[in-house]
Amino acid sequence: MDVFAVVPILPTLTSLAVIVPVLLLSILTALASLRKPDVARSVLRLVWRQKLQLLIVVGLILGAVRTFGWVSARLTRSVAPAQRSGPDWPMHRGSLKRHGWVAGDKGPSCGGVVWSGGRPAEAFYASPAVVGNRVFCVGSRNDAGRIYCWDADTGDRIWSSAPSGYRATFSSPVVAGDYLVCGEGLHHTRLARVVCLDVRPGSEGHVLWTFQTNSHVECTPFIYRDRVYVGAGDDGIYCLRLDPDIPDESRAVWHAPGDRFPDAETSLVAHEGKVYVGLGVGGNALCVLEAESGKEIGRLSMPYPVFGPPAIDQGRLYVGMGNADYVNSTDESAGCVCCVDLGTFGVEWSFDTPAAVLGAIAVDDDQLVFGCCDGRLYVLDHQGKQVRSWDSHSPLLASPTLTDRFVYVVNRAGMLHALDRRWLEPVWEVSLGQPGLYLSSPVVARGRVFVGTEHDGLLCVGEPAADVDTAIWPGHLGGPGAAGCRDGSSLPQDARVLWELRSPTGGESTVEVTAPVAATANSVLVPVADGGRFGMACLDMAEAVKENPHVRWSVDTPNAITQSPAIVGKRAFLVDGQVGSPNRNLHCIDMSLGRVLWRRVVEPLASGVLTVDHAGIFVQDGLDALSQFTVEDENLWTIRLGVVTRCVHTGPNILVAAVDAPPSLAAIDRPSGRLLWRVALDTAPTTAPSVRNNRIFLGADSGLESRSLVDGHRLWHMADDRISSLYVDSDKYVYVNANGHLVTGSPDDGSVFTRTVGAVAGLNPLVGQNEIVFVGTTGLSRVPLRREAVAAIEQLGLLDANRINTPLVLHGGRIYVGVAGRGLVCVGGDPAQ
Repeated sequence: MDVFAVVPILPTLTSLAVIVPVLLLSILTALASLRKPDVARSVLRLVWRQKLQLLIVVGLILGAVRTFGWVSARLTRSVAPAQRSGPDWPMHRGSLKRHGWVAGDKGPSCGGVVWSGGRPAEAFYASPAVVGNRVFCVGSRNDAGRIYCWDADTGDRIWSSAPSGYRATFSSPVVAGDYLVCGEGLHHTRLARVVCLDVRPGSEGHVLWTFQTNSHVECTPFIYRDRVYVGAGDDGIYCLRLDPDIPDESRAVWHAPGDRFPDAETSLVAHEGKVYVGLGVGGNALCVLEAESGKEIGRLSMPYPVFGPPAIDQGRLYVGMGNADYVNSTDESAGCVCCVDLGTFGVEWSFDTPAAVLGAIAVDDDQLVFGCCDGRLYVLDHQGKQVRSWDSHSPLLASPTLTDRFVYVVNRAGMLHALDRRWLEPVWEVSLGQPGLYLSSPVVARGRVFVGTEHDGLLCVGEPAADVDTAIWPGHLGGPGAAGCRDGSSLPQDARVLWELRSPTGGESTVEVTAPVAATANSVLVPVADGGRFGMACLDMAEAVKENPHVRWSVDTPNAITQSPAIVGKRAFLVDGQVGSPNRNLHCIDMSLGRVLWRRVVEPLASGVLTVDHAGIFVQDGLDALSQFTVEDENLWTIRLGVVTRCVHTGPNILVAAVDAPPSLAAIDRPSGRLLWRVALDTAPTTAPSVRNNRIFLGADSGLESRSLVDGHRLWHMADDRISSLYVDSDKYVYVNANGHLVTGSPDDGSVFTRTVGAVAGLNPLVGQNEIVFVGTTGLSRVPLRREAVAAIEQLGLLDANRINTPLVLHGGRIYVGVAGRGLVCVGGDPAQ
């Protein structure tokens, strides 16, 4: 056998010694000839005649250089090794609560496409799975499917794979340990397979086994105890062994046939030895089977086909359904969400929706969040009562993603929306492409959103939020529109007085609480006065089970603190003194030690009203001057508006201020401090301006009104008596007027839902998760949140209404209020619960 070696043929040194001088002499002679005018003109005419060809050649050379550089960079760039420190993704949306979020990872705080993956004209109907720094998803082009793995941070494609003849699919990949499992096929596919791939380093993408069914496998599999549970459309439900070493003929553990379990489309769930399956058209049921044997244990008839993936939390199952599928809807499109008690396997409650619910219900400790084909995102409490909703103006087919701070949703218009979780207010949005079938549910991990599109591949979107302390109390009663309850918590049913803080320093005299508290998860700031001594105490609330709070630190101030302090991150802010007091200052205080970091002078005649957010501090530090500072004491701008005595609304780009004198409403460009517009008001404002969905809500002596954020023109006015504190979210407003009426109504047109008499005027209502707590003549009272008249008011008592001397704050299920002769009083439930 001959062996050939390819050896480069290079000139010898002797040859080079002869050739190089000759070449140099030729070049020099040519350059010298260009000095003759005739020769130069001839060369220029030649270049001009051949200009097009020369431009093409130059372009090709430059393109070749750039291509070579790009290819070289791609070939030499190292790919980060797989990180398996994070949790597995063994089911649709990653967990039984269907959050679609790698818990603990920060969600992105702003939008923008970072990278995209996939082939041209490839659709990603499936939802991604994220494990460590790897993103897995399935792409479909024509009727061909392919499973991909990308580096989550860079978008580099690590591998792609598919068994022979693998067809387009809606099924999403799931990952457990060394294995990835996915289905095959769309609705009309037959003889579709369940596919298992290897994800171990060095063997990535290797097909370990496939299992053929007699129908399609749009269902996303569920890996549970080394078994794969999957629906196969009209072929029913399968339980398969995950182990690749099992012979193919022994792969199936059991099969529940399609004649008993028709249209098993949706992703099922396995929990505590049982499998829960929703049945679509022709089934209209929720079924439970033994995970080990496949034996049917129970079946609940449902009013609609069940296409929503079930979620499970604390002994209850939540599932959506309706008269529609991902492509088609009916003339009588309707749906509902059901809560099923897993102990009795009976429906505990149901919530009717105007259209089908096709995505999963994201379940949290106190909320249920889901999208509906009517285009709205709904938030319910665990009793099935609506808390709020938000209109995306286009059908929501995919599941929402729920993180600690945000909700992310994608609608059919191709818009990805990031909403503040408390208020359902848009924080940012980005277009993913043209309108179409956006069936892929977003996943949040590593500070990004990963989501599939119909025409633009799999997209990585957003910038990670800065690594900062997110604790915030914007100012008076939690900021505009919060009315004392910023976190949306509720007062427990077993509410009682937990403790009274009579003296932060342990003295015998009882202090006076001089302003409402500021509260975060770990701290409560209490402005106090003790005789001629003024200051603020910080209570350590990290130990929620403690009945008597520990005073972390206290600071003295030259004047009484007559308005709420504010908190942002690890810093507290306060303004001491009231109008007319000398030696007033804006103080910045370290939240850990109580050390004053810096001070700013506040003029004696200034209101001193204070508002903060994560990007700045806004204070009325002059008689008619509003200033913005950074947390490091840099004055960014000052604008002269007039007298402002209430918090300003702090949006990302626009501030809104209600001016007492002259009575007006003003919008300010946040970066520059420039006045954008100003409109006169009929009467002086009595509440801070609250902005929800680009509309401003403002209380006044003459009632409540709504105005446009664009130019301030009035949208509606609801006549009433003077309003003192206003709560507003996307679904409702709540206030107490000067006649002691507790009023709720619609922010869309101002119409009144309910009017309840017996509230104490001037004290704020506390709007929690599913109730309103207010001060009545006999003390604390509670009414449920309803759109119809309240039948009965629950009288809690607990406090003497005549001795309450500060507005109330509700945070973490506890009420904090100053009471004459008792100091700070805390009302809450059993601390051990």
